[in-house]
Amino acid sequence: MKFNYIWKNKQFISEIDIISNPSNKELLLTFEQHFSQPITLSATDFKSNRQVMIELHDIEAMEASGHF
Repeated sequence: MKFNYIWKNKQFISEIDIISNPSNKELLLTFEQHFSQPITLSATDFKSNRQVMIELHDIEAMEASGHF
């Protein structure tokens, strides 16, 4: 599958237009469902040494404590 990108300054930043052949409808609906689901990551809280689940959009910064 090939992707063609068209950049428009007047396009709303919260919108993405997708133009496709109708035979791709199921594929695009699946893509939309996966893209709309929140992504969660497992991280270790170093203060309590417990695993916590964090949604990707809640992360503001990352810091490494040593060489990884």
